[in-house]
Amino acid sequence: MRARALMLLLLGGVIVAASPGSAQLPDATPVLPEDAWEAASFIAPDGAAECEFAAAEDAGEPAVAHIHVGAVQENAWGVGLAWNTVAPIAAGDVLVLSFEARAEGDAEPPGQIGLAFRRTSKPYNHALSDTLSVGPEWREYRVPFAAPVGMDAGGGTLRLNLGTQLQTVELRGLTLVNLGSEHSMLALCRMLGIDPGAAGRSTVGEPLRPGLLWEMAAFDELPPPDPAFDPAGAWEQTWRIWTCYGYLLRSNQSLGTLRITREPGDALRLSIEQVTVNAEGAQHVQTAQVTCAADALASPRGWTLTSSFLAPAGEEIADLGLTRTVDAPPEGPMTADWCLFEAVQRLPFGEQASQSFDLLEGLSALKRGHILRYDGPHEVRLGAQTRTLHRFQQTGHGTLACDWWVGEDHRLMLMVTGSRMYVLDPNAQDALTAAVAGQLTRYERARERAEARAKQEGDAGE
Repeated sequence: MRARALMLLLLGGVIVAASPGSAQLPDATPVLPEDAWEAASFIAPDGAAECEFAAAEDAGEPAVAHIHVGAVQENAWGVGLAWNTVAPIAAGDVLVLSFEARAEGDAEPPGQIGLAFRRTSKPYNHALSDTLSVGPEWREYRVPFAAPVGMDAGGGTLRLNLGTQLQTVELRGLTLVNLGSEHSMLALCRMLGIDPGAAGRSTVGEPLRPGLLWEMAAFDELPPPDPAFDPAGAWEQTWRIWTCYGYLLRSNQSLGTLRITREPGDALRLSIEQVTVNAEGAQHVQTAQVTCAADALASPRGWTLTSSFLAPAGEEIADLGLTRTVDAPPEGPMTADWCLFEAVQRLPFGEQASQSFDLLEGLSALKRGHILRYDGPHEVRLGAQTRTLHRFQQTGHGTLACDWWVGEDHRLMLMVTGSRMYVLDPNAQDALTAAVAGQLTRYERARERAEARAKQEGDAGE
């Protein structure tokens, strides 16, 4: 039957309270009829459910739909509300379904809503198939999804299925808007502050590049250009080390810092400290004092390298430290991975920047036959903002390929190699502190479980 609403439903509410960059968001095109409740079709076998619509008690509030399910349906689509679209949708367009809901019932949770969006006829090509749990208090739901195929106006159907349990569900503020395909779904979710749901648990499936890393919440923003920066002068920079565990938003984490201090002179000197967090809060601390040639690669001519491990409580672990001093490095064009963090900031933007060299990884392991090439400027979209970054690509034996992303001011913004990213971040130390605290918490929980298990085994043996 056709449901009759008593109040006009206002569309576009999904854009409210968006991020500061929301002015640059694409226009939100309503996909449902202007009065959603007026256009809704209520589907239910006779006597299985009841549906009514009522104006809100307070002026300015949206109409409320009350659906009471009195008989559980074997077919999940047996009871529900349905709408046909009124605007065309292109393949790849990102849509956002938004509404508020609350429920009463004896089940746990008291309410359950099945969501579906598909073509109105075969092949259905489902774009959305999800189930939401609904509690007794009003809660806003915003569900993003992408259309796998194009649909003409009237060619798509939205379903809210409600017949899987005995329940009374109230709905209000229902909108479905199309945000187009200019931005990816993950980017739009970040810009709007929406949980991408299952999309965030998907595997990455492509190389890590700046725009994707922003969508994955690896960083919020890059430092703004600094016109006063001199890559050949004295400076100190800190990069946060972040790693991806294969998923877009799950399990990825910051795990350390790299700080480099540059002291120019007849002999270039670099002071390096890299800290990485291991399991249970243990930290690997590497420091190096490096004297470099004043060449394009900052070729190391001598250095003192130290390596130590700190236990979860912060004390150094005996017998795991080392100190090594080198005065005669290997011959030939050669640099170290840490030295490249300095050198790449001095290279010109152009083909003349290409370099061939052998690489000292961690100032310890020699990897032959490396090449660094300039790949040109790239317009990188970071949500609603666009930055120009210049990419240098490094390949060679014994290491993963590296992408070095340099800003217009020649500061190194990002270095990406495999699943690891280094990002220029003035708050990197705070992230390291949080990473150590998180690991320590897991360590303490594991220790408590082990002690409890040992006590149980001891009690059982008495």
